[in-house]
Amino acid sequence: QAGEIMLIQGKIAESEKEARKLLEEAVSSGKAFEMFKSMVKAQGGSVEMIDDTSLLPKSKYVTEVKSEKDGNIKVLHSEKLGILAM
Repeated sequence: QAGEIMLIQGKIAESEKEARKLLEEAVSSGKAFEMFKSMVKAQGGSVEMIDDTSLLPKSKYVTEVKSEKDGNIKVLHSEKLGILAM
């Protein structure tokens, strides 16, 4: 929803439906991915690691978390997850 709101407030789309369509097109065409890479590069990040994820450092520990049922994640408490990951 945040992306849709940004497109509407930026006068790029007139409705949530139109904004969602534009966002889906940007993702499926690869345009969004290329924009993400340009943002990483502009901040001094390594674009090579985005193109080849095998270059990323490997974690010493890995914990697989499985859901008991199918569905979508609606809420993610990123701060708590980040603390848990440390």
